[in-house]
Amino acid sequence: QLQSPMVEPAGHILKGQTVTVTCNNGYTLGGDGQTTTGVSVCQDDCTFSPLGICEPISCGDYTVPGNSFVQKYADNGATWLENVTTPTVELFHGMQLKVTCDMKHRLASSNVMECGMEDTVTCNADGTISNGNVQCQFQPCRVTCTNGTR
Repeated sequence: QLQSPMVEPAGHILKGQTVTVTCNNGYTLGGDGQTTTGVSVCQDDCTFSPLGICEPISCGDYTVPGNSFVQKYADNGATWLENVTTPTVELFHGMQLKVTCDMKHRLASSNVMECGMEDTVTCNADGTISNGNVQCQFQPCRVTCTNGTR
């Protein structure tokens, strides 16, 4: 999601006046992944050029693990966006994926077999992915769930 930049000086800006546009951590001007501060000029029609729009940094494509159900969230997990139905999904700063292993599968990083084991993958402000190696492995034993499935 786009974010309004911080503009200095604040207040009324006159035509021809230059302002400094700064994006918050995890966002860049125009989404180029590098530029966080720029200069913009108030034009005769009261628009700014170049227009300072802060876009979230991309963490790139994440490959969805097999034998799992994946949900995508924004706002660091606070806002559900959609169920992921594609083999890869592009992640941007502030997005999280909740990965839930299918029945009779467990998280490869765990020795415990539980119904609906889940883990979270996070796109960080620096463009890296935390916990990006989630895998669901087959557990060759019968599991009975008392709280339903997935």
